Amino acid sequence: MFSALLLLCGCEHERSLYQTETPVLQDDQDQKYLIEQLDLGQLEDGGAVRKALSRLSAKHPSAAAKDGHPDIYGFGVDTSKIKAITHGETTSYTFLAKREGADGSFFENLVLQRTGEGELEAFLVRYHPEDGIRKLASHGSFSFEGKRELFPLDVDKLGLGTTARETICFTVKEVWCSFGENDHPAGSMCYSEAQQTGDGRLYERNTHVCVGVSGGGGFPDPDPGGGQGGGGGGVPSDPYIITAPANIDLYDFELKEFASGKLFPSERVYYNSDSNIRNIIDRFLIDEEFTALSMMEAKGHLYFGLTLPLSPQQFVWYFLHRNSNEVLDLKQFLIREGYSAEAVEFAQGTIDVWIDDGDMELELEELFLESLLVANPFLLLEIDCDQIAHWQALAQHTAPQSVQDKIGNLPSNWANDFEIQPLDEANGTIVNLDYFSVNVTQLPNNPDTGQQFTPNGFLDYIRRNFNDFVDGSTFDPYCKIPSMCQTETDLWNSSNPLGSVIYIDISGDDGVVVCTEYTNSYWYFMTMNAPYAGNHPVSGTRQFGYEQNPNGSYDFFVRGVDRIDCGILATFASSIIFGGADDVWESFQTKTKQLVNNRGGTSSILTPTKNRPDWEEVEDDVQGNKPISDLGCN
Repeated sequence: MFSALLLLCGCEHERSLYQTETPVLQDDQDQKYLIEQLDLGQLEDGGAVRKALSRLSAKHPSAAAKDGHPDIYGFGVDTSKIKAITHGETTSYTFLAKREGADGSFFENLVLQRTGEGELEAFLVRYHPEDGIRKLASHGSFSFEGKRELFPLDVDKLGLGTTARETICFTVKEVWCSFGENDHPAGSMCYSEAQQTGDGRLYERNTHVCVGVSGGGGFPDPDPGGGQGGGGGGVPSDPYIITAPANIDLYDFELKEFASGKLFPSERVYYNSDSNIRNIIDRFLIDEEFTALSMMEAKGHLYFGLTLPLSPQQFVWYFLHRNSNEVLDLKQFLIREGYSAEAVEFAQGTIDVWIDDGDMELELEELFLESLLVANPFLLLEIDCDQIAHWQALAQHTAPQSVQDKIGNLPSNWANDFEIQPLDEANGTIVNLDYFSVNVTQLPNNPDTGQQFTPNGFLDYIRRNFNDFVDGSTFDPYCKIPSMCQTETDLWNSSNPLGSVIYIDISGDDGVVVCTEYTNSYWYFMTMNAPYAGNHPVSGTRQFGYEQNPNGSYDFFVRGVDRIDCGILATFASSIIFGGADDVWESFQTKTKQLVNNRGGTSSILTPTKNRPDWEEVEDDVQGNKPISDLGCN
């Protein structure tokens, strides 16, 4: 801990400033201090401080031993816990000093002070407690009463070229904290609370002392304090030293045991990353007397702060409000959202709003959704970007002229003609975009030949035996008009079924489709209005086929784009119609997997994709009039 050993050489004629009076108390209502506990690596002035420590540690024979002056040499300083105090343009660094063989009747601090003129001064302050040091729970601090000695160190070593005077006087300005059972030297904990409460708990204890340089001992000012160099914000005419007594950390062992024994390395790094985080945790542990429960609670709060992560300001606010309804609700929200990156970012912003005393008029989930929509207006459109290009192809598909000509020449009855139902002429406000597939890593054997299917052969087998691959509906060549039956049956069972008309027995509302595109790897069905069936429940196009993956496997799939044909049905029955279709296509997945696996192949069902956004919000994108980047897709 005591990492800088100073073997000090003082000026032979220099005397200590020995104060025997009680310091004068000065109300600090108008004073402004910044108090931090830092290590040497965190000091902005770290380079200059290291240089000063190096110069002060130069080895010389002890001058004090020659003339009977107090021995102030050969002490070490703790560079891991430095009190950095800023007051106006002056900054001081107070180090706890430790001397081998000390009898415990006093403790010492090294004070390095940077003045407004840029000079770095060095002092050793020795405190003589009259009735010992009292350990305080408040802020993990201590209290004492007693005498002070001041030793200006050899500043010429620092290259400042100070001009000696017959007498040098100093005002020692100690910053104390009025809080808890006893007043105590101020530290970063007290400063942090004073900033939050504004209750003026910081105040000064001032001592005015003088020393003779050319011979003669130190002596107290005839009127200690005397209004000179004290509070009120004025700058004293004599030099002044700003400090706050630093003694051994009375809870050092317990805090080190907590950090090393209870915290994971990442938690320990976060705990030590900022003095505000460390101080508020230390204060909590001290107040709770380091019970096992309090240490586990502190560990949990550090983990929460690390996970998000929270800035020091955010963590201090969070910890002070850790049992509030706001914080408890925020934690539950993060759990529900699975600590997603978006939820974490929202939580950080929410804490910032609370720090600024902002009001939350909506529930957290509603505010979170609003924040996501601002970042991505298409968030709620439920568009699967991997499938959007395929859905665009289906939405923009039209029947070839040969199929249109055939449909125009088909017989009709008094109620209905054969007519294709285009997607954009439907009345439904919701568009269904779906994809159901089975991944086949090994193709099955043909039950008729015993030979393994090719992918084209397996798809052709599925088409010709389609009713074996679905439950809840049947797909058969159109035979409601007898004159059409044989023609449609032969065409569907041929090697090229383009233009074949298929009647689908659907529970509650039958429908008719026509094959409008065919290749060896897929075919399209478009929905139709037809005699004896009327309008198909939906208008759109569906694709049946397979696609080969980079790993050599195949996905046999059903993919569709459709809208409910009737506006009234769209309002009241969309879940029934689309839900019923989902059941049919999920049965396709199940039966395809069963046949493959029962016939020597290997397959698995892939999770279906079902997107059902509002048609008006995606129409231009699906129809190709706008780029898919408008939907958040690349």
